[in-house]
Amino acid sequence: MTDKPEGKGTRTTLTVNALLGVSIGLIGISSLSAVAFLAGNFVPLDRAASFALGFCSAIIGTGLSTWCALRIRRLALIEVAICSLVPFAFWSWIFFGIATDRIVIS
Repeated sequence: MTDKPEGKGTRTTLTVNALLGVSIGLIGISSLSAVAFLAGNFVPLDRAASFALGFCSAIIGTGLSTWCALRIRRLALIEVAICSLVPFAFWSWIFFGIATDRIVIS
């Protein structure tokens, strides 16, 4: 008998490079969605989809990179966390504009 069951209950840890890759990928998706949001001025469905994708990926990317930067304290993660604030601030500004009826999606 073994102490550790196979495939169930085992802990896996992500490397710093894997965390960087996920965070940078989410920031990239959010940035591309911002470009699609600004370029898709005449297509309401495109603006709605790019807003939803961009806002969600900005929230997840900023949260993941900030949490990992605080826990692991590596310079690369801190830099990604700071850079992830730019798309998050953009989408927060767009969300505020939609909430106050200054920006119309449809």
